[in-house]
Amino acid sequence: MKKIISAILSAIILVSGFMIMPLSVSAASLYTYYFDEDSGGVYIEAYNGTKTKLTIPSKIDGKTVTGITSLKNSKDKANTKLTSVTIPSGVNFIQGECFNDMSALREIKVAKDNKTFKAENGVLYFDALYENKRVVRVPEALSGKITLSSALTYNDSAFLNCTKVTEYGYSGDDEAIHVMDGVIYGNYNGNEYSKAGKLLGTYDYNSKNIILETWKVIAFPGAKSGAYTFPKSYDRHGDGHIHYISIDVLNRAFITNTRNITSFVIKRDFPIDSVNLVKTVDGVIFSKYNSLVAYPGAKKTATYTISSDTFMVERYAFYKCANLITLNFPKSIKGDLPEFADCPKLKTIKFPETISDNFGTDNDVAPGWYVNLPLLTSITLPKGSSFYTLNSSIINCPLLKTIKIPKSTITDDYQKELLKGLQNDLPKINISTY
Repeated sequence: MKKIISAILSAIILVSGFMIMPLSVSAASLYTYYFDEDSGGVYIEAYNGTKTKLTIPSKIDGKTVTGITSLKNSKDKANTKLTSVTIPSGVNFIQGECFNDMSALREIKVAKDNKTFKAENGVLYFDALYENKRVVRVPEALSGKITLSSALTYNDSAFLNCTKVTEYGYSGDDEAIHVMDGVIYGNYNGNEYSKAGKLLGTYDYNSKNIILETWKVIAFPGAKSGAYTFPKSYDRHGDGHIHYISIDVLNRAFITNTRNITSFVIKRDFPIDSVNLVKTVDGVIFSKYNSLVAYPGAKKTATYTISSDTFMVERYAFYKCANLITLNFPKSIKGDLPEFADCPKLKTIKFPETISDNFGTDNDVAPGWYVNLPLLTSITLPKGSSFYTLNSSIINCPLLKTIKIPKSTITDDYQKELLKGLQNDLPKINISTY
């Protein structure tokens, strides 16, 4: 009898042992990952589960999780149902765009003994020893007023699509950081001028000469709406001596958070106009060199015609334009074609006749991106544009039926083969040359 019981117990232990293994394998199967030789641990590159609150395991297959490059699923689709993510203690690398497009994410947590990252009020920071503390990510669904302890950023995705933030605050001690009307600005440059307009050199904070500071937008609250007027000057020391402000060219995070802005306004107090880096024309932001930088997302105009003296259009200028139906380019323009994304009413893009790169050549100018444009029906690329990347840069454009490519782009057998490849990759679209 004892032998029988012993055998039964042994069988139970053996079965139990085998029962544990599938649980471990099952947990590992929720992730796509690889072994990183430099860290000696596992890097996660996809999460395929269905949880809304995810605690990333500290180990997978017995190896420490040391990096996260992405939390999209294996089909490269964003996990839009995740509301909370907890980072384990061993992670010392996170890819900059890891949390992009997680529209439900409200908080990021970090294990207390993690030596590289930390979380404060749902915001993820890089905070390694002997390194400057930096914002890695404000979750897209985090709402209300967000006070940051650092305004340095880990990457340009730190504030991307934070459309529920009503205002930002700052609790750090960096004198170059300014908060005005809930927007965080960074002052990274400045010069002194004489009253006659002569440049005197890099400025002294305490100088009584004319001071011009160059500011860049660090964090813009995505819930801000209506017309937005950029600050033009401020009294730095509270003694009546005004410091003038020049706003620098703006980045992607700023543009993605201006979907509710109807118009941008830049007013000038500074007496020397040539040093101003950006300007506004009819509510649209241009650089001093006439590059179109940002079109306000809620501008009420249905048809917009880019002026003929425009040098180029920046990549994210037409991002999330709610009311834009028709966009007309001038006859000629320089630089790559921009990214048209999340414009629900955009039906027609009249492209320029010709395009060249910034050096005046017509070689391999990018054909642009077309993302989430439900009403766009056709694309006619300008002369000078390449077409090679169109198979990967057209995403969710269900009514797009026609693409026309200039014959001048196809000059040899290799490019003919590329065209055939594009036609095979996009079989539902009639792709022809003109």
